[in-house]
Amino acid sequence: MKKHLSIALLLCALITTAQAQLCFTFSGSTPTINQTAYGDGSVVHQFSAGTNLASLPATITGATLDGETINLSSLSPDPKTCVVRENELNVYVHTAADGTKTAHAVRYATGVFFTAVVVGDPHIIVERKNNNTNQMEPSGATDHAKMQHFVANMVRMGKEGGKAVTFDGIEDLPAGFKAKADIVFCVGDLDADSEPTGDNFKAGFKGLADNNIPFIVIAGNHDLVPDYWGSGTEKALTAGTTGGGACNTVTLNLVASYRNASLNATTNDITVFDDGNKHTQAQHFAFRFGGVRFYMANNYWFQKPYDAPLLLGSATYYAPDKTIEVLEAYVETHKDEPSVWMSHYPFQSQANNTNDRSDRWWSDMNEGDNYIAPSDNTIYATPASKRDKLASIITQTKNAVHFSGHSHRWDDITYKGVRDLSVKNTTNGECPAYVVLLHSERGMVAVKQVDFATN
Repeated sequence: MKKHLSIALLLCALITTAQAQLCFTFSGSTPTINQTAYGDGSVVHQFSAGTNLASLPATITGATLDGETINLSSLSPDPKTCVVRENELNVYVHTAADGTKTAHAVRYATGVFFTAVVVGDPHIIVERKNNNTNQMEPSGATDHAKMQHFVANMVRMGKEGGKAVTFDGIEDLPAGFKAKADIVFCVGDLDADSEPTGDNFKAGFKGLADNNIPFIVIAGNHDLVPDYWGSGTEKALTAGTTGGGACNTVTLNLVASYRNASLNATTNDITVFDDGNKHTQAQHFAFRFGGVRFYMANNYWFQKPYDAPLLLGSATYYAPDKTIEVLEAYVETHKDEPSVWMSHYPFQSQANNTNDRSDRWWSDMNEGDNYIAPSDNTIYATPASKRDKLASIITQTKNAVHFSGHSHRWDDITYKGVRDLSVKNTTNGECPAYVVLLHSERGMVAVKQVDFATN
């Protein structure tokens, strides 16, 4: 096999490699054509799971170069008699009427590998006035200029001079596969508390959009205001242009703007979850990318919907039960798809940690009386009932894995059958991230911890 690949690569080097894409047609099956999966110019012919790839060459009925029909006899070796294997590189030499020879790379696959990057808790710095000193001071953790540097390293991953992340021991991973940022996620705590515009966060991650890399974010507990600030005497969800309701609107609009800019509503099959009432919703969402279904929760799946206050009144909160019902019904129709789940809160703060504070997180940051109960009844009244319900839903989906942030440390725990990977927080000195190898039919295949502070 290695000798076969070496000969194929040598042919690509010796013969003028055209930009034209070679595609085959088959009797009895129609593949999905992917021309960018591996960044090496190969055209991936992707067939449904379970297809016997070895039998396909004999069923080839025709070929095109950039949509123009060519004779099969102009290709060498004969594509109808070649031996093909999952994701293996096959090089065909086309001889044009004037004798010009060009090499074209083709792969056969029942699934395609791609790579995701997951970061969390950058708390992008803004300057705020300190009322005690009357001075402008930094508020947050990561300067947006530092974040721009980290993002540039993400963009360079897998390219010349960039970080090389490799995955060993995966039999059908194409030889020479280079992990690159096919899609990037941030799992919450985007910037400083109640940041009024989101502009600093946008500036920090601008390099992803500049390089056409999809970027998906969710809100954390520092992005959506709590029931009470600090001591529990000041309600956070207040009216006005600078109140908690306005800050929440900024956050939810920021999340939606990245989702809408990075994904196509039809191609990526986006669904935003809504309990069917006219309350302000947490706007959790799901979408399909690379054959994998991603489930994204703003803060966590049990975030309470609410009616914002008017003037000096108080907000009214509602139970999240209906949202969970909608999610459960949705999963029932998509449970056969490989899945990745993300929310800000981990299932637990740390495996076997006797000082586990996650119960506080899973009860809306409740400490003493720092909590406003929903105005209607809920069957999810305890942190355990919430965690157990979510775990039961996630485990219905295929090869599921969960990513989270919030705890500001690496964690890898399993809660009632759900593997939960927490990513360490970003600071001015480091940009911890998970680089996740995914497969369109299998979901997550492998994961590595990296630091994008360096190349």
